[in-house]
Amino acid sequence: MIATYLPLNTIYAWPVLCSQSKVMNIAVVPEKQRHGYGHQLLEFSRQWAVDHGYRTIRIVTGTTSLRQLCLHQQAGFRVVAVEPDYFTKNYQQIIIEKDLTLRDRLVLELPIRLTN
Repeated sequence: MIATYLPLNTIYAWPVLCSQSKVMNIAVVPEKQRHGYGHQLLEFSRQWAVDHGYRTIRIVTGTTSLRQLCLHQQAGFRVVAVEPDYFTKNYQQIIIEKDLTLRDRLVLELPIRLTN
């Protein structure tokens, strides 16, 4: 589904608040997955946030994106909110991933520790 609207091997970050940056999407072509590129993209987004003075990076994802959830948590992101039925209320089509209906959205954040 992502391939229909997002070029692969890209990262999109967007300033949300003056102290918070949001990673909009990370994609790695399937044959390059599980080779550390996702970790490198997250580290790039963290360093970009540091360089631009942001204090938090936010990522939102579905509860059925298990591999991505693991990646985000390995990079230090923590779940800070659950938005129940976000996908069933905001998308016309039902989204199925790994034989699970995607319903809820998770909000994850990574605090940025600035050093002087």
